[in-house]
Amino acid sequence: MTSDKFPARVVQILDDGRIAINRGTEHGIYKGQTFLVYTLGEEIFDPETKESLGVLEITRGKGEIDHVQEKMATIISSTFEIDEEEIEPSRHGIHALMGGGHRKRKIKHRIPFENVNTGDYAKPI
Repeated sequence: MTSDKFPARVVQILDDGRIAINRGTEHGIYKGQTFLVYTLGEEIFDPETKESLGVLEITRGKGEIDHVQEKMATIISSTFEIDEEEIEPSRHGIHALMGGGHRKRKIKHRIPFENVNTGDYAKPI
């Protein structure tokens, strides 16, 4: 992939955790590829040299390509939050023999992109 193909642009927000970009298979995009979704902030200058360090990239989230077409692709958020949920006391198996202790299970919740807008940027990472 050459640098003139990126960054891609967000062309549609499908829901909080899924967006479409204007790059696809003809640009080398493939299913499972990881992307950074971001917008541009202000130009930052080095306080010592006064030299421009460039424009700050403000992260909207990270995602994974989940569907690819020739000229566009969809990215689904790949950031998760893990909660623990307490489960009823077990009446069977080892938990029952040990006094019916509570079991906990981990539940993953997908975190949506943060304030993503049409026109924001996306690049492979």
